[in-house]
Order: sequence, then C-alpha cells, then structure tokens
Amino acid sequence: MSDRAFLALLVLLGTAMRLLAVAVLRDVSAGPDPAFGDDGFHFEAMAWNLAAHSELSITMGHPTAFRAPAFPAVLGAVYAMFGRSYAAAYALQAILGGLAAPIAYLLCQRLGVSGWNARFAAIAVALHFGLVYYATHFASEPLFVLLAGVSALLATASSRWAMPASGWMLGIAALARPQALFVLPALPLWRHFGAPPEHHYLRRLVMASAGFALALAPWIMRNAKVLGRPVPFTTNGGGTLYGANNDSVARTPELRGWWIATNGLPGRRSVDAATHEADADRLEYALGTTWIRSHPAAFGRLALHKFGNLLLPWDRSTNRRYTMLAGICVAPILALLLIGTAAAWRRRELQLLLPAGTAFLGIAVQAMVFYGSARFRDAFFVLFVPLVARGMETITDRLRSKPTAA
Repeated sequence: MSDRAFLALLVLLGTAMRLLAVAVLRDVSAGPDPAFGDDGFHFEAMAWNLAAHSELSITMGHPTAFRAPAFPAVLGAVYAMFGRSYAAAYALQAILGGLAAPIAYLLCQRLGVSGWNARFAAIAVALHFGLVYYATHFASEPLFVLLAGVSALLATASSRWAMPASGWMLGIAALARPQALFVLPALPLWRHFGAPPEHHYLRRLVMASAGFALALAPWIMRNAKVLGRPVPFTTNGGGTLYGANNDSVARTPELRGWWIATNGLPGRRSVDAATHEADADRLEYALGTTWIRSHPAAFGRLALHKFGNLLLPWDRSTNRRYTMLAGICVAPILALLLIGTAAAWRRRELQLLLPAGTAFLGIAVQAMVFYGSARFRDAFFVLFVPLVARGMETITDRLRSKPTAA
C-alpha cells in the first residue's frame, strides 16, 4: 500500500473511531457532558458567543481570558457555518483527532523510523484510548494534539524558516493548552543530528521562541485592550496552582497529586472580592506560591504524587469501567514506549531520545508544579510516537531472531 493511501486510511480510521465513540457515549443533541467539569461548558459558550456576537466570553458582556482561545475560535468558526450544532462540534473533534495520526507517521519517517513499525505507531495514535475519549467531549485536546504534532514535524525540516514556523505553531498550540510552553526547549532538538555545537541549539531556540512569541502577541494585545492586563495565556492558572498546593490536598491521601476547587480554601474571600479576573488570578498565584514556600517538605511529597499521576495509564475516576478500559488499552502502548526508549538509548539515537526526553522533562516539571494527569502526557503523545515505533521494531526483531523448533 502506498504512503498516500495509508495516510488517507489513517484519517478515515481515526475519524471513524471517534465518531463511533461519540455515538456510543454521548447524546449529540445535549451539548457538553457535565462529567467533564466546567471546561466543556465554558469552551462551548465562548465559541457560540464568538460566532453569534463576535465576543470571546463565557457570559455575554463579560469578555474573558479565563479559558484559552484557540479551541473556542475553531469551534466558533464551525458554529458560524452550521449554527449552534452540537453534532457539528463533535464531528469537528473527530476530524481533528483523525488528522493527528498522519502527522505521527510523517514524524516517524523524518526521524528514521519507517516501514510497518512507523505505520503501527501511527495506528496507535488513531486508536489511542485517551485521544479517542477526549474527542467525545468539548475539550481542547484534539486540536492541541494536532498542533503540537505539526510543530514537531516542522522542526525536523531543513528550511531556514523551520524553527520560527515550528515555534509559531507551538504558540498557537499554547493558545489551546498553555502547557505547550514547557516543551518549547525541545523544538530545536528535532534538528539535533550528529550533536551540533551548542550555539546552533541556542540560535534555533531563539528563532523558535520568536515564532512562539509572535503567535501569542495578538492574544496578549487583545487582553491588554479588553481586560486591561497583558495576559499571555489564561486567568485560571492561579486557581490551578493553588488548588493543587494547599493543606486540604496535602492532608487527604486520595487528593494528593490532584487538584480541587479553591472555593473553600483560606484566602478565597480576597479572591472573590477582586474586581478583575486577572487580579483574582494573581491573588491565587500568590496564595499557591506562599503555601509552597512555607511547606517545602509537603510540596515535595505532593510533587512525587503528581509525577506518579503523570505516569499512570488512566486519570482518577469513579467510573471503574473507564479505569479498566484505559489500563487495558494504554498500558501496552506505555510499555512499548519504555522498550523503545531503552532501544534508542542502546543505539545512541539522539534524534529520538533528545527531543522526546526534553519534552517529557518539561511536561513533568509542569505537572509537579501544578498537578499530575494522564491528560498532560496524552496531549503530547504524538511527540513520543517515534519511540513507540522503535519499541515495536525491537519486539518484532527479537521474535524473528528466535530459533524455530526442529
């Protein structure tokens, strides 16, 4: 089968799997699922207000930066064409998810992993349990996974504009999920063939950072004009930081490494009294960092729990069926990732190890500061796919080398 035909089938497979999951799990006439929390309701409301009233707000008349704007903007464009159609929204999620698999395959090829092993890894993206599941919600993951993958693919190009373009695309991804910031140092390493001199890395990082900043500039200027503050990402980071680092979480075993709403936490009155959402965000950042500074040992223990959550095949859930399915479907892929990492280490394949390792380090730092979740890992799964392909190659090579019985 030609690569072109395979890529077309990948898109169809990934899209069909997500549409099937939506048909089984969701009522397409009912809108966002409350089980996913406020995220879906906020994104959906922002998309409709943008399409109908040209205002990025959760509540009309109150422009906001509480949520990242990229997904509401894309969904808003769909609403502008089809009206407030939840079915169209789910179709968008399915298509975005389906497009990520070909990017994974092309990235494998660029990094020297080809053949059926690369095809297997791309199919793993199309069928990945977490990525399919997020497409059944009004979540930013499907868009983010695609943008992050395209950013990495652009970084492997030999063009002089590869680094600025890659950084710009990662900046757009950061407008879907701000955690993209933490993998910015990995972008120049997708060009790290034969260990170039240090100044090459620094020069590429500067170029990628310039593209990243250029992507954020319109959003920052909009916030400065509309909100009176040059907010670079969102105004909910402080609540996330404080919600994950406080006495309630530290003292409750089942909450350690996770996050809770800050409504009942100390200092919330001052947050509620803030006249501006950016001021409230700043106050919650201050409350969170103050707790961290005054409880270094407890923060260290929480960081270990957060890191552990990042490594688990599943997120915490009261739905046992979801937990079992996630474990059964994701654990083998994580095993292949570990096998591929070990194989790449033995072969000194820097083009595979350095970018993926640096990206994972950034994700781990972000998780240990805020909170740990399989979502943070799965959102960058495309970046780790070449190592999954190498893991599959290692297993198939060993199976072929086994002597057959006489």
